[in-house]
Amino acid sequence: RDPYRFLAVQGLLDLMEACPHKVLACIPLLLPPLKRALDTQQPIILATTLKIFQDIILADPERIGPALVPFYHHFLGASAVFNKHKNTRRSNERDEMDWGQRRRLCVSELVNETLELLEITGGRGAIEHLRYMVPSYESVMK
Repeated sequence: RDPYRFLAVQGLLDLMEACPHKVLACIPLLLPPLKRALDTQQPIILATTLKIFQDIILADPERIGPALVPFYHHFLGASAVFNKHKNTRRSNERDEMDWGQRRRLCVSELVNETLELLEITGGRGAIEHLRYMVPSYESVMK
């Protein structure tokens, strides 16, 4: 709940901005809370968590991407979010306005973006792990 949610998110982003080189050492500590947030199945929490997860990867993609590969089973396999929302239809495919588009609240788009980011930054073994955990995933690197 706000204001605690705001403080947690903003605090994490500020810390990553101040010391991006130290994020790698914190990966094992960050994954359990991220997994718990993914398990909530609440769209706002899922969207926020996926955006934070992308920010964590982008803090130092050359080092964090490959370092996350051994942890894929923790957050991809144990949480059904990635499999459930991977091929979900977007809410604005019909002739309707998507009011959450500006704030990037579409969970299925964020899931696809996160999986692509994991593949691109993960290195050689990333695609095999991704396909094992999310069988419907198709590689963006051809």
